[in-house]
Amino acid sequence: MFVLRSLGTIRDQLVRRAGALTRPQGKHCLKVAAPAPARAEFNELLEHLQAA
Repeated sequence: MFVLRSLGTIRDQLVRRAGALTRPQGKHCLKVAAPAPARAEFNELLEHLQAA
């Protein structure tokens, strides 16, 4: 089941984490130090965005 959240909530929970934008081998990559549950939630959100 997918829980509907506002963009502000998503931003607060996922995007406002300490991270670094790197470019290994010329490809942009966002490196985020996050605990496993936050990482799983971030990956789930990316899967939903890619399916849209």
